[in-house]
Amino acid sequence: MSSLVVRLLIPLLLPHATAPSCLYQPDANGAVSIPDSVTSIGDDAFSCCSSLTSISIPDSVTSIGERAFEGCGSLTSVSIPDSVTSIGDFAFAACSSLTSVSIPHGVTSIGVCAFAACSSLTSISIPDSVTSFGERAFEGCSSLTSISIPDSVTSIGVRAFYGCGSLTSVSIPHGVTSIQDSTFYDCSSLTSVSIPHSVTSIGDYAFRECSSLTSVMIPHSVTSIGGGAFSGCSSLTSVSIPHGVTSIGGFAFRDCSSLSSISIPDSVTSTGDNAFLGCSSLTSVSIQHGVTSIGGGAFQSCISLTSIWIPHSVTSIGDYAFAGCSSLTYISIPDNVTSIGGRAFRDCSSLTSVSIPHSVASIERYAFAACSSLTSVSIPHGVTSIGGSAFRDCSSLTSVSIPDSVTYIGVDTFRGCSSLSSVSIPHSITSIEGGVFYGCSSLTSVMIPDSVTYIVSSAFAGCSSLTSVSIPHSVTSIGKRAFRECSSLTSVSIPDSVTSIGDDTFHGCSSLTSVSIPHSVTSIGEGAFAGCSSLTSVLIPHSVTSIGGGAFAGCRSLSSISIPDGVTTIQYSTFYNCSSLTSVSIPDSVTYIGRDAFSGCSSLTSVSIPHSVTSIGERAFFFCISLTSIWIPHSVTSIGPQAFAACSSLTSVFGQDMCNYAAFYFSYKDAHSILKQLEDSGEPVVCLAPGEYQLPRMLRIARNLTVSAHGTALLRGSGDAPLAEISHGSVKLARLNITGGYSKTGGALRIIGGEVTLNECSIFSNVAEV
Repeated sequence: MSSLVVRLLIPLLLPHATAPSCLYQPDANGAVSIPDSVTSIGDDAFSCCSSLTSISIPDSVTSIGERAFEGCGSLTSVSIPDSVTSIGDFAFAACSSLTSVSIPHGVTSIGVCAFAACSSLTSISIPDSVTSFGERAFEGCSSLTSISIPDSVTSIGVRAFYGCGSLTSVSIPHGVTSIQDSTFYDCSSLTSVSIPHSVTSIGDYAFRECSSLTSVMIPHSVTSIGGGAFSGCSSLTSVSIPHGVTSIGGFAFRDCSSLSSISIPDSVTSTGDNAFLGCSSLTSVSIQHGVTSIGGGAFQSCISLTSIWIPHSVTSIGDYAFAGCSSLTYISIPDNVTSIGGRAFRDCSSLTSVSIPHSVASIERYAFAACSSLTSVSIPHGVTSIGGSAFRDCSSLTSVSIPDSVTYIGVDTFRGCSSLSSVSIPHSITSIEGGVFYGCSSLTSVMIPDSVTYIVSSAFAGCSSLTSVSIPHSVTSIGKRAFRECSSLTSVSIPDSVTSIGDDTFHGCSSLTSVSIPHSVTSIGEGAFAGCSSLTSVLIPHSVTSIGGGAFAGCRSLSSISIPDGVTTIQYSTFYNCSSLTSVSIPDSVTYIGRDAFSGCSSLTSVSIPHSVTSIGERAFFFCISLTSIWIPHSVTSIGPQAFAACSSLTSVFGQDMCNYAAFYFSYKDAHSILKQLEDSGEPVVCLAPGEYQLPRMLRIARNLTVSAHGTALLRGSGDAPLAEISHGSVKLARLNITGGYSKTGGALRIIGGEVTLNECSIFSNVAEV
């Protein structure tokens, strides 16, 4: 207590003194009594006095300084005498235990954050001497249930009641002319508010997140409603916008999910972006003639909106303006509209028809995308460009007429229009962009005008009903996947203006029986004709010098192929699974046969590899089960693993020692694996690594088989049994040392039938012929 006495001694000695800016210590009960000689409480006088519970302020005090009691978290009550005329900024801020306060009649203004974060404050009495509330004056007073603002108040500062979550009602006095930004933001219990006729503007976010507010009457004096002013007022069912309002700010009524109707007067000239975004209960809206533009996202995701009338005064519809209005069935766009913004009507899944006026010059990206009920659309002659994906996934759209005024159709414009059966491309178009008709599975025919020079990637991919297409001589380039998965396409003629066929251009055209490739073409891309399972023949001109990997993979009906002289490499999987291919002519320009090049060509009986070839890739002729013989020239220095594996009919390999290459090479130290390889694998040629092989039982051979070693291998039988019994087939053994069981009484080989040829073999014990 002595420290308090010392600190209060100066004001006792000096009349008209000010309580100094220092931390006063309360008594044992947490109380402080300020003597009558003190006339003002200075800045920070009791700031952060966490043990202060009560204070007695004498009538001599006329002012309370800034932050005087800020952070006095245990202060439960304070009596401010009538002598006080000024309460400084932050004076009682964060006094979290303060439950009530009475402001004396001499006070004319309440400072910035004066009572901010007084979270236990339930009531406050404000006299009619007060004319203004400073910014954030009562921000965060989460327990404040009601407040009476006297008529003397003419100004309420920004965020004055921000976060007063228990405040249920408020009456704004007639002297106030503006409701400032965020004044009642997050007053989540506020059910009603009275706005006087003196108010001319409602600031940004003024009533944002007032989730219990059910109705609000905006007076005719109001001329502007700020951005986000009523955003998140999820219980607001109706609102009347007066005729004096000229602008509605962006997000003004966003997520007012209970709002069912709205009337926008003719005084309004513009609605801000996302003004009514997410008003999910809004069923109708009336826009009067004064409005000239509908902002971006203005009515986005108003999922209950069934119809809307747009007045002739409107000249532009912004991006996302009506996006996601899934109940909207009809819209009439007036003649004065010159632009329809990107995604303006995207996901309007109930929209069945739309009339676009002649005044429109461009339809922007995704403007009508995913309007899945849209059956028809008429594009007027004023339109010069249609943006990318403008009508994407309009799955009910059956026809579309594109006028000659259109010079550009963007990427994916009609992608996924699965009901579109016909389309007319105007002569003004010079390029068919990527994916324009991708997935138009009902499109049966298309006429490409001779103005077109480029068909870009995936332009007609997935048009599974397209039976024919005429590509004009003006076309110089056909992009990747341009006609991929056009499974009904039976024939195609490529004009001699084309120099290359792109990757996967006709991939999966399973009904394509013939194709004419002109002499102008120099390259065929990867997978260009892959999966064309009905293609029986194709003539590749001598101009072609490059054939991409997998170019003809899966062409199961292709019986013969002649590779032109200019080709130097047969790429990976070029003829993979061409199961009807019986013959192939490889020119002496080829130096490399790639991985899986002829893998799965099960009808291929013979192949001649020219002397120019130096390398044969992995699995190059894998599972060519009809291949009986092959000539490998001495120019070949590399054969990849399993190059001729599973060629079950291959009995003759000429030109080189097959055991020099891993293509025929098997190294099994496990005896059971060796038995399986020799008896059951179907491999016609088995090469063993050098070493000794002890077999657990007698080997039974009843097929054509060549067994050789890369070096010398010893095959040893088991017990009294012979090493092997040969009953059928042509069996050739080379570079093997063969012995029977340890007793050697059963003989090393038992030959019942077939033909056995030995070359550089040593037989220990006898050969028994039965």
